[in-house]
Amino acid sequence: MHIGKYRDLVEEYEVVWTPTVIVATADGTVHHRSVGPLPPREFMAQLAFGIAKADFDRGDYAEASKIFREVLQQYSTCDCAPEAMYWLGVSEYKRTGSVDAMKAEWRKLLEEYPDSPWAKKVGFIKDK
Repeated sequence: MHIGKYRDLVEEYEVVWTPTVIVATADGTVHHRSVGPLPPREFMAQLAFGIAKADFDRGDYAEASKIFREVLQQYSTCDCAPEAMYWLGVSEYKRTGSVDAMKAEWRKLLEEYPDSPWAKKVGFIKDK
C-alpha cells in the first residue's frame, strides 16, 4: 500500500520507512516487524518468524515451537535463525516446564551461531 494514502495506519503502526512488514493479530497487536527491503528467502524467513512470535505471544507454545523449528529447518542461514533458536528454547520451556529443554536449544544456539547477539544472551549457560 502507498503510505501517503493511509496516514492513520502509518501513525498507528509507527511506520517510518518502506517497506515495513508487520505481523499483527486481529486486535492490532504487533508481534513482529521487518523494515527495509529483503531478498525473497530472507523475507519468507522473517514472515514465518513473525507468525511463530505471534503464536508465542498468544500463549500457543506448541504451535510457536513447531514454526520456530520450521524456520530453523528451512532458513538456517537467514538472519532471523539465531533469534528463532533462542525463542524455540523459551517456547519449549513454556510448553513443557523443562529448563533442560530450553538449555538444549540454547546450547545448539551457542554451537551453531556463536557470534550472534542471541548467543551472547545465553552465554551464561556455557559452563553449567
